[in-house]
Amino acid sequence: YDEDGALINVVKASKIQNIGGRLIPTTFEMSPVDKPGNKTIITYEAVTFDREIEDVFFTSSNMKLIK
Repeated sequence: YDEDGALINVVKASKIQNIGGRLIPTTFEMSPVDKPGNKTIITYEAVTFDREIEDVFFTSSNMKLIK
């Protein structure tokens, strides 16, 4: 949804698998509402849980550097 509450994308999660002792969907399919037939598919092949992340990672200046 956008800031006005209009539906923008639909996400479907599938292929539930046990990874790292947790059941998670490993495939996500995102489709824009205004572009039928278009979609982006994201597939997780590996996941790391409970990894330490330093607070500096979440600063605005650092987010601009990450690509």
